[in-house]
Amino acid sequence: MLKKFCALICVFVCSAVIFAQKAPEKILSAKDVSAFVSNYASIQRDLDALGDKYDDFFDSELDDTENPTLALTQLRFLNVPAEIESVFKKNGMGDKGFEKFMVITMGVSVLYSVDTMNEQKKEYANQPEMQPYLVAIEDMMKEMLNSIHKEDLSLIKTRLKELVKLIEDED
Repeated sequence: MLKKFCALICVFVCSAVIFAQKAPEKILSAKDVSAFVSNYASIQRDLDALGDKYDDFFDSELDDTENPTLALTQLRFLNVPAEIESVFKKNGMGDKGFEKFMVITMGVSVLYSVDTMNEQKKEYANQPEMQPYLVAIEDMMKEMLNSIHKEDLSLIKTRLKELVKLIEDED
């Protein structure tokens, strides 16, 4: 199911260093983020209505590589079927709706993870044995942040609590 697939993407984002050898392209507007928030339930229903019709399409894209980082890169820029794009367009996300959805979802995940990481750094500040792990995770978070355009992250950050609640409520 496509909804489960999007949830899987969130899990990968939190556990893998994502794509970004070159500067990320700005793709979002405030209108896109608003459409995501306003129409999230409708997007999920419309994707659910597609059933498992496109599971093979996404599975074949994931099968091309065993590297989750590369798989995410491919998925963000994937030319998805018109029927899937129409779900996002219908729900106010315009052209490249799937990519915008991915960027918002990944942005929410990484910004939330950064906040959680900052809490962990405080909690384990006096435990030297934890420092290598914290540094490694912090480096991963930096790379994830660098994989999304700074202006897109700013737009996501302005509504982060609302976006996190939407996505958490869905789980």
